[in-house]
Amino acid sequence: SLSNSLGVSLSGLQNTQRALQITSGNIANADTPGFSRKTHNQTAAIGQDITFGVRSRQATRDLNELVQAQWQHSQADKAFADTMQSYLSRLDETFGQPGSDIALDTMFSEVISGLEGLATTPESYAQQLSVLNRADEFAAQLRNLSAEVQNMRLEAEQAIGSAVQEVNDALSLIQNLNQSIVEYGEGGP
Repeated sequence: SLSNSLGVSLSGLQNTQRALQITSGNIANADTPGFSRKTHNQTAAIGQDITFGVRSRQATRDLNELVQAQWQHSQADKAFADTMQSYLSRLDETFGQPGSDIALDTMFSEVISGLEGLATTPESYAQQLSVLNRADEFAAQLRNLSAEVQNMRLEAEQAIGSAVQEVNDALSLIQNLNQSIVEYGEGGP
């Protein structure tokens, strides 16, 4: 009938109008950072084996999977570099500025120079005591450094454990959602 023909024509025009809106939005935002192109989707509107026209469905975003993978890889690289920088900065602070009084190189040099001085005057009680004090300070600094490195290792292990737990929780949630989707698709809740 004429009304059915007009209805089919109207649905086609509406569908074309929606497609033009999506295309114009794609063109207008093509240079916008972070914009992803949208694709128009349509389906036939069917009722009791009779075609009544065309329906526009939700527009879908087209994502460039290669660009997405590169972005995710760069984010991982940045996180790695930030973590390394953090731990290396802490190590630099712990080891001290080369040449400073608490730096390992300075303390080691003092022990070596004390031993060299003791080699020339082994009978000097003051020289012996000075070498022993310097060696004791050097050993204490090494113990402190070892403890700090162990603390940093423990922190890293705990951070890894937390990240693994977070991933496991997210995977469990995805599994539950997938299960719900399957149940819903089977006529479930």
